Amino acid sequence: MDKEITDILRKPYPISDCSIALLLQNMEEVNLSKGDTLFRIGQTDNHLYFIKKGCLRAYVPKEGKEINMWFAFEYDVLASMPGYVKNKPSDINVESIEDSTLLRFSRAKLEELFLNNIELANWGRKLIELEMLAIDRYYTIYNSINAKRRYELLLKEAPQLFQRAALKHIASIIGITPESLSRIRSSKK
Repeated sequence: MDKEITDILRKPYPISDCSIALLLQNMEEVNLSKGDTLFRIGQTDNHLYFIKKGCLRAYVPKEGKEINMWFAFEYDVLASMPGYVKNKPSDINVESIEDSTLLRFSRAKLEELFLNNIELANWGRKLIELEMLAIDRYYTIYNSINAKRRYELLLKEAPQLFQRAALKHIASIIGITPESLSRIRSSKK
């Protein structure tokens, strides 16, 4: 068993080797090159992805610009929630910002596993709980502080982002222009 993959799958919840083997039987590895799109607005994608290697960003177009919603790195999980939960088209674009390797699971296969394996059902529940906490934290913290504080928090919580993403993408997720980000960064030196 690939230790890196088992570590990724055990991140949300500790599961047995037997359950890991079931997940591996139902997993597909997907390779993306920098700039590849995983899914676009209007496309339906009913898969759950774990990032084995790489970095992806979610964005929406608005008034001729790309507004970044989030970034995902190694061990993170992602999905087009409308597609995964309701089999509806995505409302975001997800693009690989560097060469990336993902582990892909179809919702149908996961549902079948959840019905037949309580350990995997608990793993899936824990996965959703962790994602809900992350979303809640984002909305309660990031929306209640100013741009300078959002920058500081992002630098503390995701320092790898500053080595791996373009400054215009970082500025967008903070909700400021690249010029404002440059001013904040230079005031910190």
